[in-house]
Amino acid sequence: MRILTSFSLWFLLIGISWAGVLFDDFKAPRLAEDIWWVKTTGKAKAEIRDGTLVLSSFDVPDSIFLFYREPIGKGEPITVEVRIDVNTNPNDGWLGFFQDFPGKSHNNSIINAMKNVGTMFFVEGGGKSVQPRGEDGKRAALLPLDEGFHIFKIEVTKNEYRMFMDGKEVLSGNRNDKGYIRRVFYITPDGFDNFYGNATYTVDWVKLSGPGIPDRTVGADVSPKLALAVTWGEIKTR
Repeated sequence: MRILTSFSLWFLLIGISWAGVLFDDFKAPRLAEDIWWVKTTGKAKAEIRDGTLVLSSFDVPDSIFLFYREPIGKGEPITVEVRIDVNTNPNDGWLGFFQDFPGKSHNNSIINAMKNVGTMFFVEGGGKSVQPRGEDGKRAALLPLDEGFHIFKIEVTKNEYRMFMDGKEVLSGNRNDKGYIRRVFYITPDGFDNFYGNATYTVDWVKLSGPGIPDRTVGADVSPKLALAVTWGEIKTR
């Protein structure tokens, strides 16, 4: 019995050790490019400003995405949380899971197909409301947003997903990996280089947790005085 208990405890500890937590509050002087990939067209840019990450596009030929560089394996649990201000976006934006990395394309039809298979928060034009959308086809009603920062959370377990806004569950359903080539976490205030324009999101922090996620804290121990603006305006390739 003692041997069985010891083995059970050992497997439990091993299981816990496999689950990592990545936290970035963007107070480091530079974006951690081994974690994040900023994909832009036109004059769109990302910059660290006053301990936040500001994602901006300025006209229709611009677009911008922030991607977590490592895709989430099929069947793997994953939880993402973001504290973000989306009220400065006059158009539509999204955050959640993409079907795959989009490569060089920002074309409407390709991007729509890649985002619509995934669980995500769809931000209505003007950032006045948000709609939770699930990978099983479920969609919640539009939820009004007050101005300022809000916390959005997506929790995906082995069999289901649950979505939260400011600590309140707003949608849940069955996990469905069939639509994903690779499940990729992303944030974009402007994903189209031939449709949207003049959009800005301000990201306070991002937290990811689950198997395959590294145990890492970025920026929290760095003095805010060192958080100088750093801009990435060029197109980045994987």
